[in-house]
Amino acid sequence: LETIKVAEGNTVYEDRGLNAIVEQETNTIILGCKNTTIDDSIEIIGDSAFVGSGLKSITISDSVTEIGNSAFLACDNLKSVVIGNNVRTIGDSAFYGSGLTSITISDSVTEIGERAFFNCRGLESVVIGNKVETIGDSAFYSCFGLTSITIPDSVTTIGKSAFFGCDALTTVNYRGTEVQWNAIVIDNTGSGNQKLIDANKVYNYQG
Repeated sequence: LETIKVAEGNTVYEDRGLNAIVEQETNTIILGCKNTTIDDSIEIIGDSAFVGSGLKSITISDSVTEIGNSAFLACDNLKSVVIGNNVRTIGDSAFYGSGLTSITISDSVTEIGERAFFNCRGLESVVIGNKVETIGDSAFYSCFGLTSITIPDSVTTIGKSAFFGCDALTTVNYRGTEVQWNAIVIDNTGSGNQKLIDANKVYNYQG
C-alpha cells in the first residue's frame, strides 16, 4: 500500500494529506502505509497502525505522545526512526520484528512496553532516554545483534527476559553509579537477563 485517501465529507476520518487514515476527534493515525508522513497535527500513533506496511523510515513529530501497541510490528524494511520529544509511552510490541539497526529513545519516554523491540535482529545499539523507569518483559528479546546499550539512572525495573537472546551484548553504558545499578530490580527468572548482568558496565557514563 503506497497511498491512502479518505473521501471528502467523512465526519470521522480524514487523510490530512499524510497518506494515512486519521481519526479526527483524537488526532490518531489509525492506518498508515509505506509513504505516510507524520506532522504536528498527530497526537497518537494507533495500535497496529503500520503493521507490515513496508515503511522504510519515519520521523515521529514532537506532537505525538503515544506509540500504540504493535504500531510498527513486522516492518522489516524499517531502518530509521526518529522519536519525537514528547512521546511518553512506547507500547507493547511497538517495533516487534522491525528492521531497525539503532534507536535513540527520547528523554520524554517513561516506559518501554513488553516486547517493544522483540526480534529486531539487526538492532546493534540502543540509547535509552533519561526518564525511562521501566523496561518491559521481553523488550529486547532476541535482538541478536545488540552489542551495546545506554541505560539512564532513572530505570528502576527491568522485566523478565528483557534481554534474553542478546548474545552479542558486551557493554552497558550506565548513567548512574554502581550502587544505583545494583538497586535496579532485574527479573532474571530462568537467567533471562543474564547477558545484561554479565555485560561490562561503564558507570557514570556521560556520552
